[in-house]
Amino acid sequence: MKANKLLFLLSLLFLALPVEIFSQGNTWITGDSMPTARTCPGSATINGKLYVIGGFRNTGHCSLVEVFDPATGMWDTASPMPTPRGRLAVGVIGDTLYAIGGFNTSIQNTVEAYDPAVDSWTVKTPVTQARIAAVAGVIEGKLYVAGGTANDTVNTLEEYDPETDLWTVKAPMPTPRYLLAGGVIDSKFYTVGGVNSYTGGNPLDVLEVYDPVTDSWGTKAPMPTPRQEMAASVINGKLYVVGGHSNQNIVDLLECYDPATDSWSTLAPMPTPRFELTASTLGDKLYAIGGGADSVAPAQAIVEIYTPVAVFIDEIPYDIGVRIFPNPVKEKLTILIDHVKTTTSITIYDQAGRNVLQAVLTDQPVDVSGLSPGYYLVEVVNESKHLWGKFIK
Repeated sequence: MKANKLLFLLSLLFLALPVEIFSQGNTWITGDSMPTARTCPGSATINGKLYVIGGFRNTGHCSLVEVFDPATGMWDTASPMPTPRGRLAVGVIGDTLYAIGGFNTSIQNTVEAYDPAVDSWTVKTPVTQARIAAVAGVIEGKLYVAGGTANDTVNTLEEYDPETDLWTVKAPMPTPRYLLAGGVIDSKFYTVGGVNSYTGGNPLDVLEVYDPVTDSWGTKAPMPTPRQEMAASVINGKLYVVGGHSNQNIVDLLECYDPATDSWSTLAPMPTPRFELTASTLGDKLYAIGGGADSVAPAQAIVEIYTPVAVFIDEIPYDIGVRIFPNPVKEKLTILIDHVKTTTSITIYDQAGRNVLQAVLTDQPVDVSGLSPGYYLVEVVNESKHLWGKFIK
């Protein structure tokens, strides 16, 4: 009884607090440069460290592995990749990094796995389709490699199972392309942009998504700026696409795709326009690494770091256009607004401003059973309007 009374009093206090919401971010800074300038490397993060693998130096392809530790702000060198190459695809399963395909003096089907715990590489079963400039993603412990070129553009999708060390051909990507980018969100593989001809062709704006449960592809809202040779990474359930080539121009663009609303937004441009770069997420920040800064593609060592917008809750606000019940809530939350549109989305933030849940608003309750006890802010985007509410769990 006392606990219920306390919860009731807390809820009254919660309803009485004034509004003060502010955002921060959408900014770039220059990070510590890589020791070795290069174009077309791969990258990934493992246990809070950034690994940059292979690529092309101004003198040719390389096998370098360089590691950045944000705790010390220092770069180190790891065991080199056995097969020097650039334009490779990279994915991480558990704590093991996989380097797939690429090019040195020929198009490669090579697959090599790096274990940072012992700083060593192991040769794995080659990918079925030798290719360069493909994109990789990891879903439920399996590695997926899509697109690329093998003297002509391919739409091949292959799945690698590390338990059996075997590759399986899956449903082909609808649009054949290479020099594309992508990422995994909510166990689905998004592939974006690229070009569809080895001998020419225009950059693409296409965004396609693969669902391994149904072994099928769907098409989503196109990227605002068609481009190739860009990089992409996922932060808090959104796909960030940076740099690249668009209509013969090297661009500084940063565009973000939100699957909750199937929509794109244009963000602060990267300080240094680049293509043939790589990107990874480290500590909720986007690292844009290396690449070329002009059409001759001299290799760059530059690292630029993007911080997305974060919403902070100084004090939990009143409901502004949103009705939420029950409040406090245990498992299921009903959110009501006037004139719901089909693209209405909700984002739930905790008191530190972290994005903890995203969904499309429907007539069904929102499952918040996975959230920890505390105060939460709800942002509802209805067309161009941003509505706000709050709840206690």
